[in-house]
Amino acid sequence: MVKSNMNFIIACKYGKYNDVKFHINNYVDILYKDEDGDTGLMYACRGNFHKIVKLIIDHNKETMLQCNNYQDTALTLACFYNAYKSIEILIKNGVDLEQQNKYNETGFTIACQKYHVDIIKLLIKRNVNINHQNKFGDTGLMYICQRGDEHIAELLINKNVDIYKQNERYNTCFHIACQYNKINIIKLLIKHHFNVEYQNNFGHTGFTIACLYQNIETIKLLLKNNVNYEHKIKNGITGLVYIFREKNIELIELLLNYIDIDNNLKYVLMKYYNKLKYANDLNIQNFYNNFLKLNISDESDLDHNAIISYLISFNYYNLYKKLYANHIFNNDQLELIYTQARCTKFNQESLNLNKTYNNLVYLSLGID
Repeated sequence: MVKSNMNFIIACKYGKYNDVKFHINNYVDILYKDEDGDTGLMYACRGNFHKIVKLIIDHNKETMLQCNNYQDTALTLACFYNAYKSIEILIKNGVDLEQQNKYNETGFTIACQKYHVDIIKLLIKRNVNINHQNKFGDTGLMYICQRGDEHIAELLINKNVDIYKQNERYNTCFHIACQYNKINIIKLLIKHHFNVEYQNNFGHTGFTIACLYQNIETIKLLLKNNVNYEHKIKNGITGLVYIFREKNIELIELLLNYIDIDNNLKYVLMKYYNKLKYANDLNIQNFYNNFLKLNISDESDLDHNAIISYLISFNYYNLYKKLYANHIFNNDQLELIYTQARCTKFNQESLNLNKTYNNLVYLSLGID
């Protein structure tokens, strides 16, 4: 009998309809599970063998309630494997749409995570719980926002989905859209009156998240929507500090164009920007010539501290590679310079974390 049951499982797995029908007519145990806890129905749903799915359910609906060793059901597996027709059959036979696996994923959150659009629409039409959160606190909307599909997102919003739900990292769908630079989603949420100043439990707004991930288009959009760019997260850092620390020329240009800053800070920004721009435009010979302007008389006795200062102020890794490629220093010298530069930069940034905003800006720019 066990052999017959296993043959039934194998027939379901490989979509052999006639074999499945034969075993059912010979009174096979439809509820039988293999060593992984999977049933014939589960295998049929994985392969979207919808005729087999119907055949099995017609003989025993109880199998729709069964779970495997991972607490997956036929429905959650069908949603994972994009088995649309099989899901339709399960729904027609009254399957519980809120079944969950061991990660508390429902078929809906799985479909959103895997981005199976037709299944998402089908489940929404069947009034599935669109606000359900999995073990990690993620909702279907969060997965959709990460994907950047504004059409599905708007469909969910029009169904009154909760746009302020937070996951275990305390992020909302808006924070996620800002992290992944999904401009269309951000615009959609703003259109539906999402509060752009909404903070997660660490004090992050969408703007500080965008600055952390250096997402230029998102930062530009939020600035146009009058976001508070001076907002500080709980450790006292603003979004602008993330921009300064990364020495992002394009973002500093953006700040100079969009932010109404006081003249003193604007002067500092301009000086820093010009310094970065110049460093970025330097070819290796011009860079080398700059050392000669530092009153360095002998090429073989270059001041390491001066070099470290330049490497920190500029994009030191790229310059390190240029110096190495052009054989201006030997490998041992470069290794020492690079290590010192990294340690100095790390110590400066660690110190910066404990300073007030204005001091932090000036320190990160290397200005007393």
